[in-house]
Amino acid sequence: PSPLVRTRLVSREPLGVALPIDHPLADAPDVDLADLADDGFITTPAAAGSGLQEAALRACVDAGFRPRVVQEITDPYMILTLVAAGVGVALMSAEVAAIMPSGAVYRPLRGAPTYLSGAIAWSADNPSAVLKAVLAVADEVLPPVE
Repeated sequence: PSPLVRTRLVSREPLGVALPIDHPLADAPDVDLADLADDGFITTPAAAGSGLQEAALRACVDAGFRPRVVQEITDPYMILTLVAAGVGVALMSAEVAAIMPSGAVYRPLRGAPTYLSGAIAWSADNPSAVLKAVLAVADEVLPPVE
């Protein structure tokens, strides 16, 4: 929080897990994250400052373990491709369920959800007409999330 920066939440998606289709939990309706403690995880690099990486780490720690990261990659679809290839599992937001590559499945996590949030941020003291126009468009196409 900063008095110089304004933000508005525009998305809030629960995390689930992408699994290779031959994973023992691939046919389960949902997955207890603690059951993945011994699996290798594919994630975005910590240095990239990804909200996904932070949310995934928080979820694993809350489940009682630190994930063993076997691969880091910045492209979310490539993460799913590596999951499909059997490299490991990945915590991803629910929106990826619609774009899973063949060879992988998405399953929701059991228990209290961990969310991946998306927001827009802008300088509070920016008088730009362009900023005002962008915020007006954002109000129309990105309704606030509660």
